[in-house]
Amino acid sequence: MACTAGNVAITPTISPVVDLQQRFRSNRSRRGLYDGKDIRSGNSVSFSMKSTKRKFKPNVFLKRVYSEILDEMVQFHLTTSALRSIDKAGGLDNYLMKNEFTEGEGFEVKRKIMKRLKNQARYERKAEERSAA
Repeated sequence: MACTAGNVAITPTISPVVDLQQRFRSNRSRRGLYDGKDIRSGNSVSFSMKSTKRKFKPNVFLKRVYSEILDEMVQFHLTTSALRSIDKAGGLDNYLMKNEFTEGEGFEVKRKIMKRLKNQARYERKAEERSAA
């Protein structure tokens, strides 16, 4: 569809759709592996149907989880849903690599894992070069 302005035809340019809408995440959920869970607000409703504001907090606890690549136990603030997701992904390392909710504690461990994998690949390449020579 072209519009004309005088003698010049103007064709509209179609810009790619960019999703600028991003969910707000509290500082608490940035601390550990919360698997997308966050503090929610709602009402406590009494028997007389009088409602008062309250907060629904995620079920968070400190837990040590084993990383196979780092070969050590790593301590996290975890939600129960994150623990189930870690089991479903096949371990902490797979969960951190696939999950987009890694910030704070999770991001630091993810960076260590990436560094370890990179060093292992470099070591294997050098060993192959030595054996080939």
